[in-house]
Amino acid sequence: FCRPRTVYFAALLAGVCSLYLSPNISNISYYSQYVVQFYPAVYALWLYSCRGRGWRSFLLAIAGGAPLAVIYLWIPSISAVTVLLVSGLLLLLMAVRMDWFQISKPLASAFLAGLTLFTGGTMVYGMRKRIFILLHPETDFHGRGYYAYTIRNALSACQWLGEGRELPVLFDREVPFEMYFPEWDQTCLPVTLIYKLGWLPFLLLTAATTVLLLWMLWKCLRQKSQTGRMLTAAVITFLGLQMLYSVAANFGFYLFTAEFPFLVGNLRTVANMFLIGLALSAFRGDTVPAVPLRKRSLKAGQQHI
Repeated sequence: FCRPRTVYFAALLAGVCSLYLSPNISNISYYSQYVVQFYPAVYALWLYSCRGRGWRSFLLAIAGGAPLAVIYLWIPSISAVTVLLVSGLLLLLMAVRMDWFQISKPLASAFLAGLTLFTGGTMVYGMRKRIFILLHPETDFHGRGYYAYTIRNALSACQWLGEGRELPVLFDREVPFEMYFPEWDQTCLPVTLIYKLGWLPFLLLTAATTVLLLWMLWKCLRQKSQTGRMLTAAVITFLGLQMLYSVAANFGFYLFTAEFPFLVGNLRTVANMFLIGLALSAFRGDTVPAVPLRKRSLKAGQQHI
């Protein structure tokens, strides 16, 4: 990654182009939602390009996340914005801990904590209606409340193994399973899996994905390359939150929409596999040794003398 800023601006350009060239399906830019899956990793490269320049560099590193968030909002995708914010905060804390900006670590951490509280409070206020519907789905039976209501009904009819029992009557009439969920083969595919095959296959799938992420986290913590550590953390955070959002939505807590990793969609699965490949390739490299910047600068000066 000798030109991280080139990668950053190329990713921004790809996101903007996808917004104008992609068809809108259900008021969502179709191809843009796949492009932005790489933005947490792109932001990790942006942080790498801001190393070793003091507070000015630290503020520039934070500002680099704003254009990425704007593209998320243009799609629009609130769930993806929260993923970017969480992964961005984690990566910034890691960069501060590794002394990439050569600033006071306690002061920088306090600044990030205040920024997180402000941003999180603003988002909670903006999503107050969604949160109310999450707690009281019956108040929005023609929107997200309908999804929560039908999902919980279907889960109540599921069995440990095998196809579930007959679904409860909906609107005073019986409807087939495919009509019960408008997105039974997309966002609600885990519910479909539980109803058709039982709880055990779903739990095995979730356990396998969790084991993969934990193995990647273990490798990340042992990683000697600072760049590899940052990239791997970005990938793990993205996939982990995507799985968490999907499981919550398919249990009837429909705050964000998300597809289960490696389970839904051809393009989405390809993007997820590319991120896994990026993390695996980072495990093999050691491009930036984990040595503080001041020590590297001192050694470089001694060699020059």
